[in-house]
Amino acid sequence: MRSVKGLYFVLIFVLILSVWLARTQLAGFGLTYFMQSSGLIDITADIHHLGLNQSQLSKLKFSLQNETSLLRLEAHDISLSYNPDQLKQGRVGSVTIKNLVLGYETKPDIKPEPSSHSPAIQQALEPLKTIAALRRALREYIVFNSLIVEHIILLGDEFSVLEARPLKFNSRNDNGVLYAVLSILNGPSASQNKNVRQLVITMPVEDSLEIKLGFSEAAEAAAKLELNIKDEKITGQYHFNPAPLQHWLQAAVDIPASASKVINELSSINGSFIFNLESNKQIISTITANTDKLDFKSFSAEKIAVKLITSNAVSNPWHITKVVNGSYIKTRKMSYGDIALDGNPVNIQGELTKSADNWKYKGENSLELFAITYHKQVLQIKDITLAINASPDYLKADGYFSTAGLPAQFTFSLDNNLIKQQGRLSVTSVEPIEFNVNDNKLSQLFNLWPYPFDLLVGNINLATYATWSKKDDFKLNTHIQFDNVGGSFNELLFSGLSFNHELNVLPEIYSVNAGKINLKSLESGVTVSNISTNISLKSANSESLPWFSIQNLQGDILGGRFSVDDFIFDLNKPENSFKVMVNDIDLEKIVETQQFEDIMATGKLDGSFPVKITEKGISIVGGAFNDGVHTGIIQYNPVAGADQMRQNPLTGIALDALRDFRYSYLAADVNFTPEGKLTVKLQLKGTSPELDTDRPVHLNISTEQNLYALLKSLRFAESVDESIDDRVRRQYEKNESKN
Repeated sequence: MRSVKGLYFVLIFVLILSVWLARTQLAGFGLTYFMQSSGLIDITADIHHLGLNQSQLSKLKFSLQNETSLLRLEAHDISLSYNPDQLKQGRVGSVTIKNLVLGYETKPDIKPEPSSHSPAIQQALEPLKTIAALRRALREYIVFNSLIVEHIILLGDEFSVLEARPLKFNSRNDNGVLYAVLSILNGPSASQNKNVRQLVITMPVEDSLEIKLGFSEAAEAAAKLELNIKDEKITGQYHFNPAPLQHWLQAAVDIPASASKVINELSSINGSFIFNLESNKQIISTITANTDKLDFKSFSAEKIAVKLITSNAVSNPWHITKVVNGSYIKTRKMSYGDIALDGNPVNIQGELTKSADNWKYKGENSLELFAITYHKQVLQIKDITLAINASPDYLKADGYFSTAGLPAQFTFSLDNNLIKQQGRLSVTSVEPIEFNVNDNKLSQLFNLWPYPFDLLVGNINLATYATWSKKDDFKLNTHIQFDNVGGSFNELLFSGLSFNHELNVLPEIYSVNAGKINLKSLESGVTVSNISTNISLKSANSESLPWFSIQNLQGDILGGRFSVDDFIFDLNKPENSFKVMVNDIDLEKIVETQQFEDIMATGKLDGSFPVKITEKGISIVGGAFNDGVHTGIIQYNPVAGADQMRQNPLTGIALDALRDFRYSYLAADVNFTPEGKLTVKLQLKGTSPELDTDRPVHLNISTEQNLYALLKSLRFAESVDESIDDRVRRQYEKNESKN
C-alpha cells in the first residue's frame, strides 16, 4: 500500500504544479500526464480557473490499483488557496472540496508478492508497520494549513459501518499542531443540524495523538483517547461516558436492548494502557479500567477496577497471549437484591491461545477473602482458587474454597459443553466438617447467627450436584450426612444425631430415598433417648412448600417407650395432627419431674395422646393415661401445710388416704394448650391402711400448671453453672463413654 499512503501527497503536488502552466487546457494536459506517470489510471481533470493565489477544479477523478486492491476517487468543486511563499515550500494555504466519493475494494483472487518473512512474522510486524506509517504520514504528508471536505461518501465493505453514510471533514495545521474533525451527517440536509456526531483528531506534538468522539455542541466528549507513540513504547489513556457514547454510536451501530440497558447504568470509564516494544522477543502490555458504579436490574457494583498485564511473543503475537502475575479484578462492593458481596481483588493468571478459526484459554484465579452479607448476617469465604479451561466449545472450572468463621474446606467442579448446551456442577466438602475441635460450632459460620439451633459436636459431610441441558430442566441434588452430632434447638439439647439423606432440590424437591434418623438423647428437662424414625420429603409442585412423611417414630421416655403413628407433616396445611402412644411409663419418674419432695409413687402407665400442630403451637385434646399393671403405691406426706388442709374434713380424709394409698385403678385425662397450660384430671381407686377400713377409696384430683415454665425450671436446676455448649458437650462425652 506504499502508493496509497503517498496518494494525498501526489495529489497536492500535481495541483500545485498545475498553477505554473500557462493555459487551462495545457494545465489539464500536464496534470493528467503527471498523474498517469505516478501510477494513476482512469484520470479525469477539469480545471475551471488558475491563478497566482487561487485555483479551482470542477472535477477530478482517478483510480489507483495495486496488487490486492483498487481505490477510486472522484472529487467535485475543488478550491485551492495559496501564496507564492507557500508554494515555494511545497505547501498550500487551504483546500476545499464540495463533494468527494471514495471507493475501495480488495481483490482476493490476486495474491501478494512472496516475502522473505514467514506469515507469522508478517502478521506480527503489521501493527508496528501501521503505527510507523501513521507517524510518517502525520509528519510528512500534511502540506496544507486547512482542508475542508463538505460532503464525503465512502463506498466499500472495508469502511464497515461508515459505508454510504454522508460525512464532513474539516482540518487545520497550525505550525505542526494538527486538528481534524470528521462529522457524521444524517442526510442531505444534515449540514444544517447544529449538533452532529464528530470524531476529532488532534496532534499537539510530533508523537502524540488525541482522538475524541462527541457532538458539535456538547462540552463533554462521549469518548476520548490520548495516544503517545515512541519507537519502543506506546502509551495512552482513555475515557468513556457510556450513555453519550451509546447515543453517538447509534447512528452507525445497532445496539441490542439488553446491552443498551447495561451501558446506560454504567458510570464513566477511565483507563490507561502501555505497550512496551523494547524487547525483540516479547511485547509486554498493561491495560487498566476503572468505573465508579454499575447498576443493572437488581445487581450493582461500586469502584470496579481491572488491571491486565499481558505478554505476547514478537514472532507471532496474536497466537499466544499470557495474562501474567499482577493482573486482577476488584470492586469495593457488589450487591444483588438483599445480598451484598465484598472482598479482596481476584488475582488472574492465564494463557489465551488463538488460531485461524479457534481459541483456547487456560488460567488460574485466586481470591484471599470474600464476604457475603444478607440481612446483617455475614458469611466469609476465604482461600478461593479457581482453574479455568475454556474454548468456543466448552467451559471447565475446578477449585477450592474455605469458610472463614467455621474451618471447613470445599471443592467444586464445573463442566459445561457449550455446543450441546449441557453441563454439570459439583460442590463437596473435602473432609468432614468437625465440631468440638477448638470449640468449633455451626453458629461460627455467620458473624450474627440468626437461627434457633446450633451444632456443637460431631461430624458433617456435604455434597451438592447440579446438571442442566437444552432438553432437560435444571437439576440440583444434595447429599448430607450427620455422624454423632450434638447441639441445641431453642432450649432443647440433643446429642448422638446420625442421619444420611439424599435430596433432590430442583426442579422439584423430594427425598431420593427415605432417610433413617437416630438420636441418642433429647433433653428438655425430661430426657428422651434412643429416638429413631424414617423420614422422606416431597413437594406437590415447584410452587408449594414440601411435606414430610414420618414413619416408625419411636424412643424411650420416663422409663418406658413411646411410638407415633405414621403421619404426613404438610407445611402447606394450617394444621397437622398425629397420635403418640406410650407404654410402661414409670410413675415414679413422672413424679420426679414435678419436683415434689414429699410424694413417692410406683406403677407403670400406658397412654394415648392426639397431638395437633398449628401456627399457634402444639396442643393435646383428649389425651389419656391408664395404669398398665393395675397396681401401685402412692405415698404423700406433705412437709408443710398439712394442718391447714385438714381443717376441711374431706381434704383431711384424702390426705390420710394418700399417706399410704394402694391403688388398683389409675386413669388421667390430659389436655395441653399452645400457651403451655397442662391440665390433668386424675382418677384413683384402691385402699388405704391409714383409714382403718377395707372399703375401696375413690379419689378425683385435678391439677393445672404451665409445662413450659416447669421444664425451664428443671433445665435451670440441672445446669445453673453450665452453658448450653458445656451441657451438650458433657452429654456427648457421656454417650461416647457408653460406647
